[in-house]
Amino acid sequence: MTEIEAGSGNVYADLNGADANEMLVKAQLASKICSIIKARHLTQLEAAAVL
Repeated sequence: MTEIEAGSGNVYADLNGADANEMLVKAQLASKICSIIKARHLTQLEAAAVL
């Protein structure tokens, strides 16, 4: 039987990464930026200009 361990909700903390909370926030921010770029149908050049 395979054991399953529940995660903490922060994969960086689960992997004992340094600055785990900071890394999680950065990943969430990058994900949100990506969602906005897709929703606005921006090209790379347009996204670069906005950012």
